[in-house]
Amino acid sequence: MLFNLRQAAFALNCYIAAMLGLYVSMRIGLERPFWAMTTVYIVSHPLTGAIRSKSFYRVIGSFLGATFVLAVVPKFDNAPLFLCMILGLWASFCIFIVVLDRSPRSYIFFLGIVTASVIGFLSVENPINVFHIASLRLQEICFGVVSAGFVHSVLFPHSVSNLLSRQLDQILHDCERWANHALAGDMTDIDAKDRQNLTVDLTNVHFLGTHIPYDTAGLRPTRMALAAVQDQIILLMPVIAAMEDRTREIDDAGGMSEEITAYVESVRQWVADPPVDDAAEASRLIARGNALGEKLKVENWRELLELNMIGRLRHLIEALQSTRLLVEAVSHPEDHPPAMIAALSSAHRVRSMHRDYGMAALTALTLFMVIMASSIFWIMTSWPNGSTGCLLAAMSFGLSAQAGDPVKQQGHYLLGAVIGVIVAGFYVFAIMTQIHEFELVMLTMFPVLFIIGYLTADQNYLPIVRPFMVVFNLTMAIHPAYSADFELYFNNGLAIITGCGISLVGFKVMRVIGADVMVRRLLQSGWRDLSATLKRPGAPDIVDWSSRMLDRIGLMAPRVSATGTDQNVIRDDGIRDLRIGICMLRLRQLAARVDENVRHQISTLAQAIAGYYDELSRSPNAESSDIILTDIDRVIDSFVDLHNSIDRREGLTALVSLRRNMFPDAPGFIKQRGPA
Repeated sequence: MLFNLRQAAFALNCYIAAMLGLYVSMRIGLERPFWAMTTVYIVSHPLTGAIRSKSFYRVIGSFLGATFVLAVVPKFDNAPLFLCMILGLWASFCIFIVVLDRSPRSYIFFLGIVTASVIGFLSVENPINVFHIASLRLQEICFGVVSAGFVHSVLFPHSVSNLLSRQLDQILHDCERWANHALAGDMTDIDAKDRQNLTVDLTNVHFLGTHIPYDTAGLRPTRMALAAVQDQIILLMPVIAAMEDRTREIDDAGGMSEEITAYVESVRQWVADPPVDDAAEASRLIARGNALGEKLKVENWRELLELNMIGRLRHLIEALQSTRLLVEAVSHPEDHPPAMIAALSSAHRVRSMHRDYGMAALTALTLFMVIMASSIFWIMTSWPNGSTGCLLAAMSFGLSAQAGDPVKQQGHYLLGAVIGVIVAGFYVFAIMTQIHEFELVMLTMFPVLFIIGYLTADQNYLPIVRPFMVVFNLTMAIHPAYSADFELYFNNGLAIITGCGISLVGFKVMRVIGADVMVRRLLQSGWRDLSATLKRPGAPDIVDWSSRMLDRIGLMAPRVSATGTDQNVIRDDGIRDLRIGICMLRLRQLAARVDENVRHQISTLAQAIAGYYDELSRSPNAESSDIILTDIDRVIDSFVDLHNSIDRREGLTALVSLRRNMFPDAPGFIKQRGPA
């Protein structure tokens, strides 16, 4: 259907909220009521819970920005350029936090930038009235926030919980489909894009979950359930990826025995078509796999691969069964007691995400230079509307900074701003001069605002629609004493376009977060993180580290597309590093349960692999040393002779996977000595 009713309902809500904010602001005599209307479209989101959370954080951010301005403007009222520098430093600090924290909390600091810019730059030439300006802007912004939250909560609310349930169902379905094809040895219907999208979808689920406390649903999933289901999916995805490789390698080594083949087929059928008594069947399959593993003598490379396959299948069954239970618990929280969820949750914590402090610092430096360039041009030329240019430079930069390709994003912002100025000019001089009643204002504004709201709900149009909306409202500047002034319109429009253009130049000149640079930094960050984790003493946290790695893989997806690099190579490198890290961390966990000699061998191997990733972070073309292969074989040799069957099975499962991932072309393992 070409016309989407849900988007239309969202557009209608936005329009009603905007008119409500505008009307109330005008009725109580606020100077610039159009800020209330603009705020409605900035805050609005297709999900009601997201609107509430964004509104809450935006109000806090607005007060934070206003408080900062009130603290600094009176102290530097005689030094306009120095005051602009202070505002630039504040904006740089805020964007540093915004880039690091991709959760809704970052709206606090983004609104800290916007509010400080709106109040601060307008007060540079008139610092005496800073308190009056701050008071009015805060009221206008808060009216917009309250209007949006109220209308979207009452009319056509769209629950975050329902969308979250659907997304988790889709992720579970995709994982089951991927596992089914991997076990069947047929990956023709699963391409790299499908697997890459899984990591992106998982990150989206994480950020959707942050809106749950503000959702309108009567029964909402708990944070514990959301954390637990993400933990299980994080453990599940690398296991499925490993199954692809193991199936191919066993076929190359002569194929599986009939018993193992039958077992793999039983697991595949359980994955593809779960029975009614799903948990009981999962337990039977695990017990059957353990029995098969006990029978293996592990006298050759093929049997090692079969033991590894059995171990991976056990991890697959455990993770997939837990994921199924938790997805059901998120969809139907009333049917699942907290004790069951707690039993499946490895820890009650916030998911660990990737943070790039160096990139955040470079982004902050770029914004500071953009603001200073705009301010110097404004103050040196005594441009009457230069403050508007500084405001748009800061605002547009903040909105584009987190994009996969900020240059492209800022280009869209500039295009949307130009269109907004042109359309606003038509309204200002051809329509608004003929209107003197609020009812007619509502009627004439409906076509544009409805279209803006409709397209805002579509992510494909958002990069252009958002700046169009902001610029259209600012250029219209609807207020009680309305008049058409061409000189004001021209200067205001020119300032808006200039501010957006300076930000675009800043992104292009500095090129601090170009897509190619970001992909390289994400890869190097993962390598350094793995090296540091292997060197760190104490019990490793596999879920915590895997979460950061999967987040990096998801972040690379849109940026790799922008660079034109082979996505399969990048995706395979990321998944390979993830599997190597998990194998080594599992061995580190086992080290506490084996004798001193084997523990020393594991420590030596961990240090060797950490050194390899250190070198890889400095030289991306570095090759893994044959010394590491020798170390791996030495540890395999020791685990083959272990008497504890559980430790032996777990250790060999991890070691065979490690060997395959680091040295896929190496000849099969050959045992060097007899049992101790």
